[in-house]
Amino acid sequence: MEGWIYSPNFPSNYDNYLQCIYKIIKYSDDVCSIDLTLSEFDVEDTPDCSADYLDMGNGSTRMCGTYMTGTKKILTFGSNNNEIKFTFVTNRDITRKGFIGKIRQMRNSCPHYLMNKTTQPIVPYVPNVMHVSESVPQVIHRQPVYLGSYCDIYIGEVIGDLRSPGFPYGYHSNQSCTYSIRRAASDICKVELIFNQFDINAGDSRCDSDYFELPDRNRLCGKVPVQHRVYPFSSSSNFQILKFVSDNQPDKYVTGFWIEVKQLRNSCDQKTSQNVIKCDQTISGQITTIHSLNYPQFYGPSQQCVYLVEPMDQNTCDYEIELLNFNIESSRDYLGNCRKDFLQFPDGTRICGFSSTKRTFRFPKFRDRIGMFYFNSDDNHEERGYEIRVNQIINSCSHNYDYGFTIKPPYMSSTSAPYLTTQSPYAYPNTYADNNTFYNCNKMINSEIEVISSPNYPQNYPTVTRCIYTFVKSSYVCQMKIKILDMDIENSKDCHHDYLLIESSGERFCGQFFKPEDKIINYPKYSSELRLIFNSDRQLTGPGFQLRAEQIPNSCTQPVVDKTPGVSTINEVPIDPMVFQRRISRPLPDTSINMITPSPQICSSSAAYVSTFQSDNYPNAYNPFTNCVYKIFRSSRRVCRLEIIFDDFDVGIEDVNHKSCGNGYVEIDNVKYCGRRKGGQVIVEFGSDKQEYNIRFHTESSVRYGGFRIQVRQIDDNCPHNHMQQEFMPGSTESCGKMQFSERSLQILSPHYETGSYQPFLDCQYLVRKSTSNICALEVKFDAFSLEESANCYKDYLQIGSTKLCGKLPYAATKTYEFKDEEIPIKFHTDSNVSDAGFVIMVKQVQC
Repeated sequence: MEGWIYSPNFPSNYDNYLQCIYKIIKYSDDVCSIDLTLSEFDVEDTPDCSADYLDMGNGSTRMCGTYMTGTKKILTFGSNNNEIKFTFVTNRDITRKGFIGKIRQMRNSCPHYLMNKTTQPIVPYVPNVMHVSESVPQVIHRQPVYLGSYCDIYIGEVIGDLRSPGFPYGYHSNQSCTYSIRRAASDICKVELIFNQFDINAGDSRCDSDYFELPDRNRLCGKVPVQHRVYPFSSSSNFQILKFVSDNQPDKYVTGFWIEVKQLRNSCDQKTSQNVIKCDQTISGQITTIHSLNYPQFYGPSQQCVYLVEPMDQNTCDYEIELLNFNIESSRDYLGNCRKDFLQFPDGTRICGFSSTKRTFRFPKFRDRIGMFYFNSDDNHEERGYEIRVNQIINSCSHNYDYGFTIKPPYMSSTSAPYLTTQSPYAYPNTYADNNTFYNCNKMINSEIEVISSPNYPQNYPTVTRCIYTFVKSSYVCQMKIKILDMDIENSKDCHHDYLLIESSGERFCGQFFKPEDKIINYPKYSSELRLIFNSDRQLTGPGFQLRAEQIPNSCTQPVVDKTPGVSTINEVPIDPMVFQRRISRPLPDTSINMITPSPQICSSSAAYVSTFQSDNYPNAYNPFTNCVYKIFRSSRRVCRLEIIFDDFDVGIEDVNHKSCGNGYVEIDNVKYCGRRKGGQVIVEFGSDKQEYNIRFHTESSVRYGGFRIQVRQIDDNCPHNHMQQEFMPGSTESCGKMQFSERSLQILSPHYETGSYQPFLDCQYLVRKSTSNICALEVKFDAFSLEESANCYKDYLQIGSTKLCGKLPYAATKTYEFKDEEIPIKFHTDSNVSDAGFVIMVKQVQC
């Protein structure tokens, strides 16, 4: 059901001249789609992915460049095909780190007309292919509950989605799905639910059959029109819990639901106290006892307490929940279900009233192996509450190897059978390290001050290890200070092998470093978490690192200036008294730490005739160590130059004598601008071979200034008539309707492209007819393409022939479509909500 694909040598660079085939075999006949989640993706970037690329199984969708961690792709098995094939191809020169991604086959993802009455696994014999099967666990002396958590969803970001299993093709009977929304920031007190589509079995007026339970414990069923609902977070919890349940009677005429989730920033009123006691708790020890609020006194109305259980080590798969004392309001309905006050177990069952029981549960395979149960009370009757003991059962995985774990990436595995096949004499199977131990070193850190270190520190860290340290910020915190107390990580060019990574900035650290030094890190915007990642490959190791992390209070309104703009090369033993003092007996190297400056990120982009760009935080001081670009996309084929006006500008220090910039600059047409200026302008040429123009913003130190605001105007006056390439001298259309064209070349723009955003509820149809009888294909060049991305492109899409496109395509990507008839239809469709920049395509008819 699950497995990993990865490039050869990962996490080291892949080789040249590769052609690797990855085959995903359909697990069972109720699987029609797979979910690919990229953990890392760094492949040589070219405009049309013509050098190195990963082909997504259909021969026409290629991926190259870099993608953010967590990028998802949904792919569908063909109607008569039991496998999906990925192809990774590299050419003769540049290589990069490569990729690793997790494959999850999606049960119940088929339309009803494709579902059979039985779901026997389909296991054709294909040698050396990725195929992960799932066996039923056999555990002696206990009967743990397996959590069917493939449909459970956890949302910790500001924006997310809730969907019923199999949406929009209905859902199966006997479903029980829990949806957990965790507060993403301290200024969020409310959540908005946007019901885009809701159609489940109506049952009766009480919604006792199939139902969707809201945060206020009311139920919805039947059909619900498009609407918005807002729910506050409980004063005692940082979670909102929702639930979907279906009974044992299938209904093939319903579609399920799709609900957007938006956590509302600045939604806390002045009456909302920041000092209210939260009863949420994370349990990670072997034996932990928890109590309801005020126990043994009455717990109080409108309480919600969420308990997350983290396994204490990799050998723990089971845990017990024992009710030592339990007395909450007895509130069962006529079916015996607890509807008012209740405790919900990890398997979704609820209890209320008096009880004394012990139940054994298994950590789920999903959601980082975290179990969850919670308590909820309504706004009236109260009782004494509860005393509960949670006991993690040591060595409880011995009868079920690897069951309950997220399947390990192959570079953490001791198996001798690789997950990929190669069909090239240049590609060799991977050899695995001798390290057979899987280190569960991930940490979720909520404390304001924490000392973290690499596994086994100060002894050598293990090979093929990846540790993620997640820091959850406290209220009024926007920055964190880290002090690198000790570091001895394998040194390599660009920190390519072993490294410590600051995920938000892309900075990597490796080599030896012995002088304690502070570094200020900003929490990512709209996120309550900041992550440090330690990675080791399968070769050399070292003692590792130790650092102290400290959240900076009130740093949202009073940001701290980083006083370490450069990298120190002084080698000293740390003298901090909190640090374990390790004697240095070997000679100290000439250089210390190795840090990689990340490639420029995209600050902002626009395709409008007149655009305004400004630095982050403007008019307040910009952030230190910024390295990003502002992209201007050509608004029309007539544009030939740009006028850039400095409305307000205060960046870095201008050295007039040496004609150089210190601390920061804005780079336009290879000229660096810094210092103070206001009202000046710059004219630059917009070359005919370009569809975008980049302005770079770079800051180097903690000395910050007021930033900038500039206007960019695209000019099409007095431009030469042959400004555009002669191969594309067609007419141009930006209309929306039913139109027919027979020109050899044509430019098509999405409606209102120059404004930077298309409209909702569009259905534009373009019919391209053969200009002559000897035309065989239509070549489509994507000069700009940015549409809302969705699974199977069911939201906004551009459909050419029978192929739907959505999301983003690289500049100048080219696709060719065969004329099967005398014409090829092109359709642009948008739904009711999210919009994006749109597209500019150049279509050219190709002779046979």
